[in-house]
Amino acid sequence: MCYNFIVMDEIELNKTIAQNLCALRKKTGLTQLQLAEKLNYSDKAISKWEKGDCLPSIYVLMTIAEFYNVTIQDIVNKSVEAEPKKAKRDIKTMVSLISWATVWLIATIVFVVLRYIYPTAEAWLAFIVAIPTSFLVCAIFSIVWKWRLPSAIFFSVFIWTAIMAVSLILKTSQIWLVYLIGIPLQLIIIFATILSYIRHRTKV
Repeated sequence: MCYNFIVMDEIELNKTIAQNLCALRKKTGLTQLQLAEKLNYSDKAISKWEKGDCLPSIYVLMTIAEFYNVTIQDIVNKSVEAEPKKAKRDIKTMVSLISWATVWLIATIVFVVLRYIYPTAEAWLAFIVAIPTSFLVCAIFSIVWKWRLPSAIFFSVFIWTAIMAVSLILKTSQIWLVYLIGIPLQLIIIFATILSYIRHRTKV
């Protein structure tokens, strides 16, 4: 009799944890794949946790609790409230946009100063340089925030806009050689991104 009570209690606990994990994810507006990328686990593992087929280890539960700004006790209780992550995502996005705008502010200041001191100078090149610089800033912040796909896109745009800036500044007939460098760099970004997604999908 005692054994049956323990089994039923354990099953109920598993069901509660699974329901709470599912509720936490939905409250943050994340898909199973998006959550898997943030936790560095496969979406299949997330699905199993939320179905109650298997449960994450204590270490993983600690990671999940920290991610959702709750405690492990909250996850094993019958009801759980998670602080919305949307606000944090909005803050990260605003920080990235402010940094991006700062680059263009500096470029504008350089342009004005050059036009004032050296009227004949090609001050407009300050804006050309600002283009790849702003995308590099976005790429760096995407890595910091662990936005894998955006970081790959921003780095790709940075490479080609940087090459464009160099071509406009140097104004040489052999500038096409610089564009050749962008091809292997672009391939490295593509392969690195694919490898990252493969690792996340296979990690359980």
